[in-house]
Amino acid sequence: MVMYKGKIVEEGPVGQLFKNPKHNYTRGLMACRPPLDIRLRRLPTIDDFMDNRGKISEIITQEERSQEHKVIYSMTPILKVQGVKKEFKTSNTFLKSRHKSFPVLDAIKLSVYPGETLGIVGESGSGKTTLARTILELIPPTEGSIKYKDVEITRLTGRNLKKLRKDLQIIFQDPYSSLNPRRIIGISIMESMIVHKIFKGNKERKEETFKLLQQVGLNPDYFYRYPHEFSGGQRQRICIARALAVQPKLIVCDEPVSSLDVSIQAQVLNLLNDLKARLGLTYIFISHDLSVVKFMADRLIVMKEGRIVEMGDADQIYTNPTTDYTRMLLEAVPQALH
Repeated sequence: MVMYKGKIVEEGPVGQLFKNPKHNYTRGLMACRPPLDIRLRRLPTIDDFMDNRGKISEIITQEERSQEHKVIYSMTPILKVQGVKKEFKTSNTFLKSRHKSFPVLDAIKLSVYPGETLGIVGESGSGKTTLARTILELIPPTEGSIKYKDVEITRLTGRNLKKLRKDLQIIFQDPYSSLNPRRIIGISIMESMIVHKIFKGNKERKEETFKLLQQVGLNPDYFYRYPHEFSGGQRQRICIARALAVQPKLIVCDEPVSSLDVSIQAQVLNLLNDLKARLGLTYIFISHDLSVVKFMADRLIVMKEGRIVEMGDADQIYTNPTTDYTRMLLEAVPQALH
């Protein structure tokens, strides 16, 4: 049974409904999921189908993709991670006199190039988020080197570390807990501008915040509203605007659409790609959803138990995975998406 705006618009046997949906809304819901067999430039959305514009978006050919990658990978990497390890200490006695090391990351080596989207996939607990937070210096590595524009960021402190924060930003998984519920969203977006002294005064910062809200598809008048007045998709757009407020070069997208329904996922993924092209951004895109990463990523890293088990062109890994673990992850994707 399919519902839209409080009404039942379609119902029937599951197999029949999926094979031959009648209502535009049902067709839109199915089309919102990124396909695995082709690479679209833009995902269809519910609005496309409700307006009877439900056509497949432009397909990116392998030749176009190769040309784009030739440009990207001819440049010097913006980020280099070499031999990074991370261990957490846990107490194994009531008196906490003895501690046990718990390895989370082991010998991680990767590079990120300007203008690319590096996808990271793996099961829960594989170390994806720990890697992201280590790269951002939110938690220090136990061992290894992390260089941003050839600067060893693991040694930065004080002002220099604060300066790094401006270039490296993150969009968190949960848009509900990412915003201060007692603060209007405009102030939440402006806060980082104030911290990094961007623009001359609050008047200019406020005007820039209006522009940012418009840039992420929200009404500038929303500046004065509180987080509880927005849907999950709108809140994530606000979080994207906040990340953009300091004019970053690299953004870590840590499961940014996993808490959103499929129709809103498509809108946010399209927005992220539009912003990347318009502002010249670089992304590290983390997700457990392989179809989403396939749509977003140029290259793909597969993680298992804190290690990188496979790395390469996203399309090649999806077509011809080299490890049993990657094959298992691909087989777990619902067959309707293939």
